[in-house]
Amino acid sequence: MKYFSMLPIVEIEHAIDAWNQEKHTRSLQKMLAVEITGLIHGTEAVERIERINAALFSGSRFMPDDGTLQETDFEALRHEIPANHEEYNPETIIAMSPEESVMACGLVKSKGEARRLAQQNGITTRIYYGRYLLVRKGKKEYGIVA
Repeated sequence: MKYFSMLPIVEIEHAIDAWNQEKHTRSLQKMLAVEITGLIHGTEAVERIERINAALFSGSRFMPDDGTLQETDFEALRHEIPANHEEYNPETIIAMSPEESVMACGLVKSKGEARRLAQQNGITTRIYYGRYLLVRKGKKEYGIVA
């Protein structure tokens, strides 16, 4: 951390002490990731990543519709998680079944797998800004249709 960060040495030492107390929190890795991302991509990118991370992996409800994520966040997500390669119009996206959505973003390889997942309630979908369909397969796999 001391070699890769531009933070004051006192702050780094406090972070190392905190990490030594609770290594399972991975606080140093997170701190370094934020620092490096900020240096390379800027503070706006860090803020966007933190918003997306909190919304996707907060452990609470699936993507609460409280306005936390901005439309630009969904555009960024399209480049980071499985997404469709063809453009859909908003009416088509709204009418998509869970099976169609999970196939459109490439989270499953066959219609049979999509059907089984839907029967087991393994697909969750939610539409944002009328044109982004966020799809969750199971608990941790995400895709987006736009």
